[in-house]
Formats: sequence, structure tokens, C-alpha cells
Amino acid sequence: MNLIYSCVFFNEEYIKLLSLLLKSFVIFSSYDTNTKYLVICNPEFKNEIVQIFKSLKIDGLVWSINLSTVFEACYSRLKIFEYPDITKYNKILYLDCDILITNNISNILNLDIEDKLYALNEGYSDGPHDWWGSDFWKSNTNPKTSVFTTCVLLFNNSITMKTLFSKILLHIYSHLNNKLQIPNCYDQPFIIYNTVKDKLHNNKKLIHYVINNPWYNSFNGETISHFPSSVGDYNTKYNKMNIYLSFMFHVTFNENIDINHICNSKFCLFYPNYPENKIPLNFSLNNTINNSNNTYENSYWKAIDSFLIIVELFECELLIKFNTDFTSFIAIQNKDFSIFHGIKI
Repeated sequence: MNLIYSCVFFNEEYIKLLSLLLKSFVIFSSYDTNTKYLVICNPEFKNEIVQIFKSLKIDGLVWSINLSTVFEACYSRLKIFEYPDITKYNKILYLDCDILITNNISNILNLDIEDKLYALNEGYSDGPHDWWGSDFWKSNTNPKTSVFTTCVLLFNNSITMKTLFSKILLHIYSHLNNKLQIPNCYDQPFIIYNTVKDKLHNNKKLIHYVINNPWYNSFNGETISHFPSSVGDYNTKYNKMNIYLSFMFHVTFNENIDINHICNSKFCLFYPNYPENKIPLNFSLNNTINNSNNTYENSYWKAIDSFLIIVELFECELLIKFNTDFTSFIAIQNKDFSIFHGIKI
């Protein structure tokens, strides 16, 4: 079993980032019963996160823990080996909340990895900022090597990784007990310093799978797109994610697309403000959308891959993701990223 996890604490607005992340997860990644998604949060966020999981029909997990500071919230991801059910999982993937899944997550989860911490390359151990652990090295011991960002972390559930995470936490606790200044990048310098010191990092393998700050209109098949800004800067992150998610409505993943299961079936979209809250859909071979009597005016659809289509209907755009046997689907609307559902009839 694989485990993906994210953390949300204190700033309730970050739940909106998490919601966009999870929406992109269900739309652009294939459903995999071998993978679970866990959110670690403070207790007062639990019910809202459970409702997001339900609305997206994700069999998600929530682990609520009590924390008292922003710094604790940042290094909560290092507590993953304290999760009560952690022994069920073999491979673990951590994701920041300011991320969109933009391709099948199995591209990453199926990678062959060693007992190392896999992350995207960024910066150098000797600075110029303290973001990458430069302040922790003693004189003449800094390896002056390329390091990484901690927005995405891939690792095995192993004694080696558990020991590394414990060592990082002990370093943080010691730092706090000595009343030393907290770095601007919170726990990232601690993670990088200890991982590099123990020669347990790989910052090359995720290149081409993960991208930082992608340019709009420049999608190259990356699996994870990260939208960083200053720590706690919700508005910038949210706006970047919204713009890029809108752009993702118009990409094509596969030129050889099987549309037989779509064209040979009739579906029903449950859509508020439409008579009986239902819209009958019949996707024709000429890319129009029909009901039982006629073609919807100005309607259009196009396949993005064998399970994902874009639909233009009632002056709205919808991304519709079918399940593996084409008996149901989930849809996301471009105007406000609302979620709808539908079934085969």
C-alpha cells in the first residue's frame, strides 16, 4: 500500500488550497485502491476535511493532533511515523497544500527508489540563503552541494527513513530548547541539513515529474505542479493555483484515445438549477452533446484521455472524469471549480 499525506493547521484558508489539490487529484490521476490519502490537521478542521473527501468520493483518512505554534505545524509532517496505522504502508509521498496533481500520481508512486529521501532539486547547501541549511554546517564541513525543496518528499516506510525523521525532530527540539532563532524557512533547513549530512537524499529522480512555479501554457506532462510563495501567503498561492487549474482544462495527455465507452453510452449529470436537477447526456461522434430529443445548443465535448473529457455546456466548461468501468463520473466546473457527479443510465 502507498500513502500520500498533507498537513493543514491554524490557517483555515489553507483548507481551500487542500480542496484544489484534492480536486486535481481525482480529476487528473487514476483511482488506485492501493493508495490512501491522509490529511494531518488540528481537531477543529477535521469535519470540514472529511466533508471534502466525501464530496470527491475519496476514501480519505484524517489524523488530528493538537499543536500550539506555526513552527510545530510546519514540522508536523516529520511526525508521520507516529501515525497509528503507518505500518500498513510501504511507500510514502508528502505533498504541500500549494500543489496541483497534473498527471497520474502513479508516475511517481511506481518509481523504483532506494532508502533515500527523494525531492526536487533546488538551491545549494552553502546558501546564499539559510533556506537550505547553510547555517547548520560548521566551518570547512559544508559539502557545497545542490540540495532540494521540501514541497514534495518521496520515501520508503523503512527503519532508515524513520531514524532520519527522528534525528531531524531531535535537532529541532534541541534548537528550540536552546532558544535559538527559528529559520525563515522553518523546518526545511533542518530536513536538508540532516539528510545531506547522512547522504540520504536524491534530488535528481523527480526532475520532469515535479515542477516549481510552472509557466502558464507550458505544461509538459509533469505529475506535480507546485506554486510556492512566501510562507503563509495564501492569496498568492490560491490565485496561482486557480489560473493554472483553468489552463489544465485544455491540455491533451494522449493522442491515441479510446472513446467507444463514452460514445456508446448514455449518462446523467446531476446539476443544480436544471429541471429535476438532472441533465441527460449522450456524447456523439461528431463531438456534440445530445439529449433524447435534440442537440444542446452550443454544446461541445473533446477527449483529453480515455477517461477524461472536456465539455462545453450552457456556457460553462466541465472536466468529466469517468471511473474505470464508465458507470459513473465526477465533474469539475471551470467557473468556480464546483464539483458535480453523474452516472450511466
